[in-house]
Amino acid sequence: MKTANTSSLERLISQIRSIEGVTRTNTMVVLSTHTERVQLAVHPSASPPASSGRRARRNGERGAHLRRA
Repeated sequence: MKTANTSSLERLISQIRSIEGVTRTNTMVVLSTHTERVQLAVHPSASPPASSGRRARRNGERGAHLRRA
């Protein structure tokens, strides 16, 4: 799950811990990413993120148009 800042992360963890049956949580903080591939809606009613009209690059496609034959 991605949050905007540490305060929102703390609130999210607190909400998760308040759910009956949750005994602990495990949090990983990622400082940077090379490629972000998955975007999931948290709530089923949430609308998907707006598309830029371009498809996401797949591994090996970076700079493919720059290669010489």
